[in-house]
Amino acid sequence: MRQYRNISMLRLLLFCLTPLILFAQDPSLTLAGGVVDSRSGQPLAYALVTIRGFPKPKDSSSITRPQAISRSALTDAGGAFRFSTLPPGNYSVSAQKPNYAFGAPPVSRLGTGMIDLQSSVEDVRIALSAYGDITGKVLDDRGDPMRGVSIHAILSQVVDGLKQSRSVQTASTDDRGQYRISNLSPGRYFLKATGQGGANLLSGAANTARLDVGDSFAPVYFGGGGTIGSASPVEIGSGTHATVDFRMKIEPAWRIHATLRNFNPREQVTFTLVVDGEEVPAGPDRANGETGALEFKDVVSGAYILRAVQGNMSGEVAVSVGGSDTDNAVLALYPPVDIPVTVRFTNAAAPRPKPAVVDDNDDDDDHAPAQECSVFLTALQMNGSARAAPPLIAQGGVLHNVVPGKQRVSVQCFDGYVRSALAGTQDLLTNPVMTILAGSPPPPIEVLATHGGGTLMAKLDSGTLREATHLQVLLVPQFSGTTGVDHREGNFGAPGPAKPFTFVFGGLAPGTYAIYAFGKLNNEYRSPEFLKSLSGGQTVQIDEGAEKEITINKVMP
Repeated sequence: MRQYRNISMLRLLLFCLTPLILFAQDPSLTLAGGVVDSRSGQPLAYALVTIRGFPKPKDSSSITRPQAISRSALTDAGGAFRFSTLPPGNYSVSAQKPNYAFGAPPVSRLGTGMIDLQSSVEDVRIALSAYGDITGKVLDDRGDPMRGVSIHAILSQVVDGLKQSRSVQTASTDDRGQYRISNLSPGRYFLKATGQGGANLLSGAANTARLDVGDSFAPVYFGGGGTIGSASPVEIGSGTHATVDFRMKIEPAWRIHATLRNFNPREQVTFTLVVDGEEVPAGPDRANGETGALEFKDVVSGAYILRAVQGNMSGEVAVSVGGSDTDNAVLALYPPVDIPVTVRFTNAAAPRPKPAVVDDNDDDDDHAPAQECSVFLTALQMNGSARAAPPLIAQGGVLHNVVPGKQRVSVQCFDGYVRSALAGTQDLLTNPVMTILAGSPPPPIEVLATHGGGTLMAKLDSGTLREATHLQVLLVPQFSGTTGVDHREGNFGAPGPAKPFTFVFGGLAPGTYAIYAFGKLNNEYRSPEFLKSLSGGQTVQIDEGAEKEITINKVMP
């Protein structure tokens, strides 16, 4: 009896250890390399290197997930690091060091930042870039230093085909008119000078944030002009120290007196003035948290939009300033709105095949064809660039919590193409930007789509790429009434003759398209000006239900 019990215990132990045996590959691999300064090439001692990854299961049929591996170590005096006793797997590697931007190895031949560790790797090289800084002085037109001027370092990037600008750091000038913006990662920056921001609304009685100035200046970019399109960029490389000075034109300034309505006196309110289509922080110089009375000082002549945001409430009012103070502006806050979305198809979708193995608990409805398209909203600034916020996606036939302002509508169908998209009488395929008015219910969005369409397989000639690169492939319709440009992108290494890159575009509306490949990812393919500038693409005709192949023979810089 005891012998039988011992055998049973042994079997139980072996059963419990089975997952460990499946993943217990020879942990004898090494992942090693060095960390260097990207500018000088000198090794960096005491940089923190971290690896993360999952070992590959020995038995590919196993459903048990191996335990993740995460290790960290400091580089030695020669900038070298080494991780030993690793099992085969895919690993990410990163490095960081004070006064340096976060870094990782270049793109691997897998087309990702992962390292496929099948045998020991000894030559991983991570180049870290030192932070840079920008210093300068702000003088008025008489040459006197200006104190309290805000200097914003702005990064401009392209997100989903739209330009997006965001302030990454802000510094104020001291009594000598000097400022310093530090810890800047390498990149292309635009500098903008604005007046003092004042303070946000506080609860209680009236408060004073700062003294009167009397005269002021219009917000201006380095290089001149009030918009980022007129600005001169400042290139910051590894360890770059740049000097940027401003000379401000002083003008007579006035006050804006306004009243805030529908607000909660116990919550913070953020104010901005929209100038030349761009938002400038503008906290009130005086505010009464009980009555909502506001005063904004030192505003030069011009046409503005005063905007306020409190939680999910927002509102705006147009204000014209010139020759005297502006009184009686009413700024009411409104909650976000919901937009109903209706999708109809002109035909029935082809049924999807049942799986070979059917789960008894599986619902047959899971295999019914999808009857919905996805509708996205991207919030835009007044100048048409995208806001730094994630897009809204329709849930259950409704776009929830849409804030007033400009919203760009895009539609994506998974098994077909869009024939029409309307918001009331507005044709969203011709003009995809909706203006959501505060306090007014927006019209519903109605989409008419067709299941099917054509398919295009675009192959990249293996001889076109000779080293790892970024790739963006744009499929541009040459006819009106479409949802716009379709795109594929990623980071890729040289494919080799036996494995060309293939980009698949499905659910295409019948018509003529032009296809372009770029060696960068930041193309403004939703900009009409950018699309007009394109030339040299390869044309292809797409027919309903047909499959086409094309070989891309040129990659544009």
